[in-house]
Amino acid sequence: MIAESELGEERMSQTSTSSVTEAMERAIAGLDLDRLERDYWDQNEFLYVPEFLPRDMVEAVLVPQAQALKSGLNRNYIPGHKKGGSVSYYTVKEQAPSFIDLYQSEAFRAMLNRVTKVNLLLCPDNDPHACALYYYTEAGDHIGYHYDTSYYKGARYTILMGLLDQSKQSC
Repeated sequence: MIAESELGEERMSQTSTSSVTEAMERAIAGLDLDRLERDYWDQNEFLYVPEFLPRDMVEAVLVPQAQALKSGLNRNYIPGHKKGGSVSYYTVKEQAPSFIDLYQSEAFRAMLNRVTKVNLLLCPDNDPHACALYYYTEAGDHIGYHYDTSYYKGARYTILMGLLDQSKQSC
């Protein structure tokens, strides 16, 4: 008999870099890039793509990898800006490699380049914020509107990808 946690680990290990990359490529192939490009510019360089990645991959691979890192969160609070937890690029690279596969996907970057009309570059491998995970798990956690600045030559990009919404909405 295999325990539930062992099944989850087995399922995650079966999802290789190539399958994450393939899922990204399939997701992009199903998009209307002309419409996304128009929306991006019409919305002042903002784009929302609901359920971009296949739900089964998100639930079987990304959520478990993100959940496994929760115990090592670095919590922070900057008044008027943000409150939440984060995990650095180095930890993500070591313990949640599927996120790095997505971030470094050539198909993903090509799609972003097309939509933004800019040659977007990856952050250097020694930047702890290159591909960090952010967690908003406690009451009062939030991120305020802000502009990310790149300290490197060339344009970089920021993607906010919600994986699990367990918030309670009040009317």
